Amino acid sequence: MICDETNKQAVKLSAGVSQKSRILAWKELTVSELKVFLGLLFHMGTIQLRCLQDYWKTGGLDHEVSVKGHAEEVVMQLMDEKLCNGHALYMNNFYNIFGLPKKLLDSNTYCTGSLRINLKQNPREVVLKNLKKGENISRYCQGVHIGKWKDKRPVTYISTEFKDKMVPVTNKRGQVAKNPKQ
Repeated sequence: MICDETNKQAVKLSAGVSQKSRILAWKELTVSELKVFLGLLFHMGTIQLRCLQDYWKTGGLDHEVSVKGHAEEVVMQLMDEKLCNGHALYMNNFYNIFGLPKKLLDSNTYCTGSLRINLKQNPREVVLKNLKKGENISRYCQGVHIGKWKDKRPVTYISTEFKDKMVPVTNKRGQVAKNPKQ
């Protein structure tokens, strides 16, 4: 209904305008586009970007948010009342970059999660190491553990809580393998 009414209004507005008017370039609004629009409105309420136009950029918003530190600011704001209590936070690779777990550790808050392999701060020897199934490589810097472990495919992770320790884990078929302790 919202899409239909929006499209009808665009048709009304396009009547009698000059040939240079932007409304003449109107394309019908779809339900999926409306969902993206509403999602961005909610997004605007939780993550502050520097310019209004930044919310509407496509391709690379993840990169822009993480590089400029907005994801870090959001996590620190959400964790504000939980810091300095020894809590542990588990995050996915969107939020994890070396600086955030270090900042959390400085506030006596532990952090563990997956990590994007292609980040500049990742140790080169971890990134470049070709592992066989079950192998693990880890490096430490300022209390932050960055590692890569291979099961079916390589998994890069970061932790300020867990050390480089492999523990036996039994799968649903009864086979025992070693996984990084979490």
